[in-house]
Amino acid sequence: MSARPLDTTVSELKAKAGKGLVRVIVKVRSKVSSAEGRPSDEKEIAAAKSEISKVMQDAQAVLVEPIEGQPFVVMELTANQLDQLQATGLVESIEEDRMDRLY
Repeated sequence: MSARPLDTTVSELKAKAGKGLVRVIVKVRSKVSSAEGRPSDEKEIAAAKSEISKVMQDAQAVLVEPIEGQPFVVMELTANQLDQLQATGLVESIEEDRMDRLY
């Protein structure tokens, strides 16, 4: 995932979304471990994924797919929903999900 500042990445993704959607991969983080300056454990990651998924489903995101066993969630979001996502405080990083063609 990208090492760019989250604000910069979100701004770029909002521009790509325009008035439509952008597909993203979000790496979640636990609020507890972030505050304590330590890595998140599996339970904390699962709780963060659940919370972020619920928030985005409540925001009527058309796609919210947690990736089993990983700290990632795939989403399709509007520019406004990207702001809501960032406001959760549960995003470690985010980048556009691009399918590269193999042919």
